Amino acid sequence: MAEAAAPVLHPASLGGDAIEIRDPSINVEEIMCRIRQSIAEKKRARLIRYDAFLAQGAEPLPLSDSSRNLADHLALLQMAGRMDLEGEPIVSHRPVAGFFITLAKRFSRFWIRKYTDGVLAKQNYFNSETVRLLTEMNRRIEALEAENERLRAEIESLRSK
Repeated sequence: MAEAAAPVLHPASLGGDAIEIRDPSINVEEIMCRIRQSIAEKKRARLIRYDAFLAQGAEPLPLSDSSRNLADHLALLQMAGRMDLEGEPIVSHRPVAGFFITLAKRFSRFWIRKYTDGVLAKQNYFNSETVRLLTEMNRRIEALEAENERLRAEIESLRSK
């Protein structure tokens, strides 16, 4: 049995982004292709869910750089406050009994959701309004701080005359 070549670690790559592996038996493109196929299969099976909010690539809250930390917290609140009413996909890994298990889970979820969806929808609305209110309060505080700074500079200029 032939031994696989050990990874070759270059000093420049130890503190950087990648470790270089010089082994002809490892085909990185093939591995990446298999990873992409696996992700696509999981998306089709709805095991990986797409969050449109995270995919926008834009800053979720229009706050200045001085409030970046607060903006991060508000964005986390906004994401955490959104409840998924659909829930995780119901699947089973059991070949024979899996059909009956998923059927029972779907039946249970259907009846439970009749009672919980109304409450969760109200909570979703409350969460989003709370984040909007906090964002608006932060915007007003920033405006007041800017006005306060302007007035301080004006008073200081009047004192120096």
